[in-house]
Amino acid sequence: MFYTHSNLISSLEYSYKVEVLNFNGPSLQSNSNERSACEPPQNFRSVFLRSTSQSDIVVGWRQPLDDGGCTINNYQIDIDDGANGAFTTASTTIGASTFRYTFNSGLTIGLRYRIKVTAENDVGSVVGNVITAVVADVPDTPTVAPDFDRTETN
Repeated sequence: MFYTHSNLISSLEYSYKVEVLNFNGPSLQSNSNERSACEPPQNFRSVFLRSTSQSDIVVGWRQPLDDGGCTINNYQIDIDDGANGAFTTASTTIGASTFRYTFNSGLTIGLRYRIKVTAENDVGSVVGNVITAVVADVPDTPTVAPDFDRTETN
């Protein structure tokens, strides 16, 4: 059996219960099942690199342009192995009002890491744009002093 409920208002939560009726009367009602009237978020293209150093990568983002009619519950952030391998989840519990994440362990200098952020609401998720970051060492001290050409022409 199924039931289709039409003309829902986006961002409202609807509660459903079931009872069965036969010639002896109605059953007790089932536990309620709450559903939100929304779609998965969309238009999430605002992931960006905030900074890198020789030991960490800081990523930032802004909310998706369309939350699908339900508020964003959380963000998930994933990073690859720095060699275009599979993504590994770094965190699934980034709060809806947090817009940055710092990777500060397990990084290797010189590798190109791909990073993605996923926004989730009650009914689905959307992956933002994938960014690339390189963990870099501080440059070596120059061995040659600056050379100034003092030749002047009139």
